[in-house]
Amino acid sequence: MLDPAQIFKSTNPDNNVIKATEAYTQEVGEFDTDSFVIYRSEVYGKGQFGIPKELVRIIVGYSASEAVRHDNNLSPVILSLELNNLPKPRDIHRIIALKKSDLGANGTFQFTWDHYDGDGLAGYNIYTAESGNLSEEALHNMTKQEIIEDFNWSLQKKYENQSIFA
Repeated sequence: MLDPAQIFKSTNPDNNVIKATEAYTQEVGEFDTDSFVIYRSEVYGKGQFGIPKELVRIIVGYSASEAVRHDNNLSPVILSLELNNLPKPRDIHRIIALKKSDLGANGTFQFTWDHYDGDGLAGYNIYTAESGNLSEEALHNMTKQEIIEDFNWSLQKKYENQSIFA
């Protein structure tokens, strides 16, 4: 059983938050985030999908790729094909697959990656997913796009500025 982890580059978390929010509000018009969800570019009543209220503010039409492009901290907590908020493959810095046997004595995974050394990097957003019963060989034969689309990803750490995760 493998546990892939996705790592996203993100820039300064404080820049353009208001601008990005204003631009998005202008694009879709006035709406109440407690009542509506943006799903595949259409507005639906929240009750039609049974999406938990806590996720509505996170999902509202914002993908991980949009979050890193607009230099803001609106990174989605959950990424999935169903929520239509998956990142573009080019926005993923690294996909790391870990086996349950890689679990440390303290009950955590620890791994490193090549650190981006460019300007303006606030840190990495780290997402994880479980591959279920998928074999190691099957995972290795998947394309990056398939790995992104075939799993539901959960945000584990935001703006990590070290090249290590535990």
